[in-house]
Amino acid sequence: MRSHALRTRRGLWACCLLALLSSSATGQVYRQAPMLDEAVRAGRLPPVEERLPPQPMVVTPAHEIGRYGGTWHRMMRGSSDFHAYSRCAYEQMLRWRATDSGGVEIGPGLVRDWQFTDGDRTLRLHLRHGLRWSDGHPFSADDVLFWWQHIAQDPSLSGTVPAHWTPDGVPMEVAAPDSYTVDLRFAKPYPLALKYLAFWGNQWPLVFERAGFFAPRHYLEPYLPGEGEDDVATYALFEQKANDFTPGRPVMSAWRVAEWVPGSHLLAERNPYYWKVDPAGNQLPYLDHIRMEIFLNPEMINFRAVTGALQMQLRHFLREDLPLLRAFSEERGYRIIEYDATGIRGIMPNLQYPADPVIRELLQNKHFRIALSLSIDRELINRLCYDGSGRITPMALHPSAPDYVEVTDVPDYARYDPERARALLDSIGLDHRDSDGYRIGRDGEPDHGALRRRGARH
Repeated sequence: MRSHALRTRRGLWACCLLALLSSSATGQVYRQAPMLDEAVRAGRLPPVEERLPPQPMVVTPAHEIGRYGGTWHRMMRGSSDFHAYSRCAYEQMLRWRATDSGGVEIGPGLVRDWQFTDGDRTLRLHLRHGLRWSDGHPFSADDVLFWWQHIAQDPSLSGTVPAHWTPDGVPMEVAAPDSYTVDLRFAKPYPLALKYLAFWGNQWPLVFERAGFFAPRHYLEPYLPGEGEDDVATYALFEQKANDFTPGRPVMSAWRVAEWVPGSHLLAERNPYYWKVDPAGNQLPYLDHIRMEIFLNPEMINFRAVTGALQMQLRHFLREDLPLLRAFSEERGYRIIEYDATGIRGIMPNLQYPADPVIRELLQNKHFRIALSLSIDRELINRLCYDGSGRITPMALHPSAPDYVEVTDVPDYARYDPERARALLDSIGLDHRDSDGYRIGRDGEPDHGALRRRGARH
């Protein structure tokens, strides 16, 4: 199926100014964004080579080296829609990355490398040396220990210890042999730990998800409720300081929240201590700011789009919006990017349907399920709902997936064959109909929801 993203041609990047050049001890020349030059000259910020770690993570652009400056204008629904911003500032202990074959794998992030020992029961994480929070304070194993000891295990902050860190109900043990090493010890072999570090290895709390793996100890510890104390006001203050929307909260991501005005906007500015560079030595990110305007209804985001006020956004646009967006794209100077997506639109019968034993028996009958599949005109749905851009396929991997294997000589139950569907229904005892033409269940009852809603006139 084709998905769509919106991006403007104008206003996304500011003009490139002369960047301040600095050289590291290794001889590598680094550049910073022009917006930071004045702060460095005034002594409010150290030079860029002192802000970067000794070995920054190098990010290779998909197409070309970028230019510094500009604001990324986007829209979000409000505080409940935090991921509209957070997915632009994704920063985990480990992270998913694309492979040359088109698949994905787990790669380094804040953790530069890792090893399993003791039969996959112990995972040692090696943090990058010289990382700093956005306020300049060093990032270390203490920030992981602080989350584990004072947040993850405090019922007032986390409820219970996250289930993914308690395999078979046994909480992991966390130790820090030194400032750059974290050991995770499990009661059983647990290779899934890598997946969770790439998925939930972010800064706590990720707003309503209450998920994370580290938190800024130097910033939050003064607000930590005292041991044995259950002071609601103190916990409320701690939550407010830790909240992802709080301006000035130290982060490890490319941008930090500078303004949050509920009902109006969120403004994020570049992190001057961000620890990644491009192959030319330019400290990332390229963009100075992200501005998220709050919208109240779909008409509002569509209006901003057709006026050219948005700059690259996929979230909240629907296929039904495409005719309107296309009508103004040339006049307003934006383009619609189409790409292959592998989302599945399908019917998945509940084989353990609890409300009606007759329906449950039918759903467990493979001939009924085959008849159900053959009675669906997928081509018609594709034309009416997806402009013909969908791909009719069995429930299997998309051909673009690196693990896809083509299997031949298998039955094609995704085709539209109502005659075959009728014959199958007749063969399993659903060959009697009521006065309206609906099939009667094998128990003699005509009004089973599954039979009426699943096209039982076949």
